[in-house]
Parts: sequence; C-alpha cells; structure tokens
Amino acid sequence: MSTTYKTLVIGEGNHASIEIPDKNLAEIKGNKRAPLKITINGHTYQSTATGVGGKCLVVFPTRDREASGAKAEDTKSRRIEKIISQLKQRPSER
Repeated sequence: MSTTYKTLVIGEGNHASIEIPDKNLAEIKGNKRAPLKITINGHTYQSTATGVGGKCLVVFPTRDREASGAKAEDTKSRRIEKIISQLKQRPSER
C-alpha cells in the first residue's frame, strides 16, 4: 500500500518533519503510530508516524534531508508506504 502527495517540509531549528494528511493516511490504512517507508526525491527511509497537535507527522532527520536534497520549507512530492510485516509460524509450532 502506498500513497503519493505534495507537502511542505516543516522546519524548526535543526529539526524537520513532514505532515501526512488524514486522506493519505487512510489510503494506506495507517494510523498515527504506523511504521512507514518515506520516499523523497528517490531517497527512502523508515520512520514511525506520530500524532502532534491533532496532525500526523513523520520526523525527517538531517541525514535523510541531505540524502534527498530536500530542505526545510521545500515543497516536495512524497511517497509513503505502510510497512506490513507478516509473522510466520515456525514448523515446530504447528
């Protein structure tokens, strides 16, 4: 499951984040604590969504901003994927 949208890189001092609109979060059947893969300008990193002030935000670390070429206050297209993991039973547990 993935969704793509444009948003502003929110910068505050050395920290940055991106907002995930409710519509896009619903498209990936995620919630405000969903583990995610975020792709910006071809660079992909993993993070976890978090609810802040009624919004869903994802931290955008310095190393990932540098790797993607994005800066605070840039408007970029983001591709967000929900990380889906399946637990498999070991043969001895069947």
